[in-house]
Amino acid sequence: MWARSNQYLKVKKPKSVGRSIKQRINAVKQFYILGSVQKVLKNWIQKPKPDRQFITRTVKKFELTGSVHDKEHKGRKKTITTEENVAKVKEILQEKPTSPIRTAVEQVGLTLGNTERIKLSLGLHSYRLQRRQELLETDYQTRMEAYMALLEKQKKSPNFCDKIFWSDECLFELAGHINTFNCYYNAAQNPHFTMEVTNKASKKP
Repeated sequence: MWARSNQYLKVKKPKSVGRSIKQRINAVKQFYILGSVQKVLKNWIQKPKPDRQFITRTVKKFELTGSVHDKEHKGRKKTITTEENVAKVKEILQEKPTSPIRTAVEQVGLTLGNTERIKLSLGLHSYRLQRRQELLETDYQTRMEAYMALLEKQKKSPNFCDKIFWSDECLFELAGHINTFNCYYNAAQNPHFTMEVTNKASKKP
């Protein structure tokens, strides 16, 4: 019976062969002198010997580009979180805490990841707006009056409650300028920031 072991065998990876520029140049020279890949491998002095694929790729690259060097990789330009960039992000978020983080990204010219790191280094956190229904002082008295009126009707008609259609639906209108799923406030502590929205507004035709 075989038992599973917690130890794993360490397999040494073979060293990359023919990767240096000197070996690439030598492969191209030998190919044009000897005339075939097979002869290049047979007369290769250095050990370990490269494989056939390496010589073929190197010669093909030389014939296409005139060089055995690798192409420069063009990627996104690296950015550095310098003191100047930190000051710019801080100024933007302090001047308008409700600004989306992508606004700072566009104005400063940093990546989203670097801008987020700067924000956290400044001790700022993003607090998202949540919907809450505000209750005024007059609302409590109104609720009590409605409650007493319902009790009075229930006394007069025992089946009164069965005739009521109970629903928790309510129409909230965001007035076209608030999106709570994309509304953040950047601050070191919860600012308990409030924004008024239209409640129970009539639907537009």
